[in-house]
Amino acid sequence: MGDKKMDIVTMLTPAEAKGFDGHGNAHIQSRNAKTVIAGVFNQTEANSSWKNKALRQAMNMAIDRAALLKDAGGGYGVLMPAFIQPGRFGQDAALKQYPYDVGKAKAEIKKDGLEGKEITIGAAEEYAPLVKQIGEQLDKVGMKTKMVDAKDKSADMTLVWHFDWSPEYPVGVVYREFFGKDGSFREGSDPTEFDKLADKVLETEDSAKQAKAVAAIEAYEHEQANVLFLYSPATLFAVSNRTVFEPSDTFMFDGATIKTKTTKAEK
Repeated sequence: MGDKKMDIVTMLTPAEAKGFDGHGNAHIQSRNAKTVIAGVFNQTEANSSWKNKALRQAMNMAIDRAALLKDAGGGYGVLMPAFIQPGRFGQDAALKQYPYDVGKAKAEIKKDGLEGKEITIGAAEEYAPLVKQIGEQLDKVGMKTKMVDAKDKSADMTLVWHFDWSPEYPVGVVYREFFGKDGSFREGSDPTEFDKLADKVLETEDSAKQAKAVAAIEAYEHEQANVLFLYSPATLFAVSNRTVFEPSDTFMFDGATIKTKTTKAEK
């Protein structure tokens, strides 16, 4: 962007944002859009260890999310208990993040016979720093980790990034993809209860009551722990100084505003 020919570069990684040098012509912008990154536990096999809810909850207690966001995420993002950011439509204000408790996590992992075992984490290469940090944290509870290709269907857990492009429908756009019967990211978890709760949201017209129905889904899926809840990563952009850019709240460019400043030389 130093040649002044490009105004906006999208989809920067935290590492790229931290190392960005705009040579005085550009800067980094971030937006806490409605995004989520989580690790989906593979429950497709009948004898999968991940079918044990207590183990899945223990994995969530083994993770220091604040440290992950700070170090692997560069501090760009928002911590949240499940998939909805604090203050957003349907977010359960009473819901808390899983506590970081190495002792409890280690005890359950040992009980389930996974102490000293290696688990595989499927992820795209851009998430290697995050996988590395997750591995370092799981090492504290007696587990080893190995990163594999994101398309490896045998992976114990797959990192998935997704976003909510809807105005106020996180159930259909985000939750359904992870936990619904036809969800693109669901890996063997039972969708029955989620689908029932999702139907209730659709049947509810009153906005306040609908928000409560959404909160009920968030509380239910948080307790089920079918995924390793991580955080909401910010969307990152490199923007030229001659551009006034307001990113979309839904990650997509629909709704974003872009204006170009006129320099004295251009007048």
